[in-house]
Amino acid sequence: MPMHVWNGERANVGQWRDLEGCAVIAPRPGEAPPSVEFVDHCCRVLAERGFKQVVTPALQSSELVPFLQAGFVGREQLHVLVHDLRDIASSPGLRGFMLRRGRPSDLEEVLSVDAAAFDAFWRFDEAAFEEACAATPQARFRVAVADVAIPASPDQGGHVPPRTVVAYCVTGRSRHQGFLQRLAVTPPAQRFGLGRALTLDALSWLSRRRSRSCVVNTQESNERAARLYLDCGFQMAPSGLYVLVRGLEEDAMR
Repeated sequence: MPMHVWNGERANVGQWRDLEGCAVIAPRPGEAPPSVEFVDHCCRVLAERGFKQVVTPALQSSELVPFLQAGFVGREQLHVLVHDLRDIASSPGLRGFMLRRGRPSDLEEVLSVDAAAFDAFWRFDEAAFEEACAATPQARFRVAVADVAIPASPDQGGHVPPRTVVAYCVTGRSRHQGFLQRLAVTPPAQRFGLGRALTLDALSWLSRRRSRSCVVNTQESNERAARLYLDCGFQMAPSGLYVLVRGLEEDAMR
């Protein structure tokens, strides 16, 4: 995502994934939060480019103030969960599926899995996937492949062919800290324990590399994902993350 610089401040500013008319202002990691004036300036620039709304990435509570003062409001709250990697459950056996290393040739199927698993706002495009893989010094990309055809849900019809990628996981590691960056299972394959298998596989990988903990976040509305992580030994952190949004119609009329 391109970096925007103005009056000595900077942030990553541009299109929010593939969501038409939606932009993002992303503070740069490790830098001070932007000023209200800078946020307002970025909104005006985005309105001039034709965007209809702008969002933030997931922010900590300490990062919210300049955005709230610039007219942003809450869009989504996220749970943050932490695993101390001390007691990792055994991975379940998977009948009819195989976990393997992800390959560049899997990308099209992986993005298809992601599109089926998430709504349009959270869906990964190629750039977002690459960003997740590059977010930490070390990353691991794993996929689950079906050995047999899987019947699709009644409203979809048809089936998921054998040798198709049906789930994937991206895990990151920075020094002693681990991150479960992305986990997605296509809906027809969500009843076979693949989410649990990929999560425990990621935790075991981090533990073998002497990581001290693993962090993951998920939407508060995604109760199924939260239950999965809690069942795998994660604990809910005391504070979560927040995604904010601001409409740009008034900026466009200035």
